[in-house]
Amino acid sequence: ILSPALQDLGGTVPKINKMEDPIAWLGKGIQAGVVGASDFVSIRFTDPDRETAENVLEAVVQSYLKYHRRYERSYNQVLVGMLQDEKDRREKTLVELRNRVRDLARKAGVALGGPETVRVTFDASSPLKAVHELLIQTEVDLEIAKAELEVARRQSGNPKQEIPDYELERLTESQPMALGLKQEIAE
Repeated sequence: ILSPALQDLGGTVPKINKMEDPIAWLGKGIQAGVVGASDFVSIRFTDPDRETAENVLEAVVQSYLKYHRRYERSYNQVLVGMLQDEKDRREKTLVELRNRVRDLARKAGVALGGPETVRVTFDASSPLKAVHELLIQTEVDLEIAKAELEVARRQSGNPKQEIPDYELERLTESQPMALGLKQEIAE
C-alpha cells in the first residue's frame, strides 16, 4: 500500500524524491487502526507541513482502496470458481446417486419415474429409503450451490475462474457432507 502511495506522491510532495528511505519516513509518521468493532479505519499522518500531511493521507487512502478492490475482485473470482466446481461435483454426485437409486430399485422390482424424477415410496426398513433421502438432500444442496454461484458471479462480474485440483481436493475433503457422500458411494 505504501509503495504505490509514494509513487502517487512523487509529484505533489517533492521532498519525497530527495529522501533516502521514503518508506521509513511514511512508516514513522503514519498511524492506522480499526475503529472499535466496525469496518471503519482511522488513518493519521503527522508532518510539519499540513499540505504534505493531507497529500500523504489522500495517497495512502487511495492506495488502500485500490488494493482492497483488487483483493475483493480476486477473492470473488476464486469464490465463483470454487462454487462452480462444487456445483459441477454435486451434479456428478447427483447423477451417480440417481443411477444408484435406479439400479437398486430395478433389483428390488420397484418402478421409478423418468430420469429427472424419482417418485416412489419406500417403507421405513427399505435400504432404498436412505439412498432416496440422500438423493433428495443432494438435489437441494445442488440448487443452493447454484444460487450461491449466481450471487457470487453477479458480485464479481467475472466468469469461471480455475482453481488448482489440490486446492479443490483440500476444500472438499474438509466438508463432512463430501466425506459422507464418498463413503456412501463407495459402499
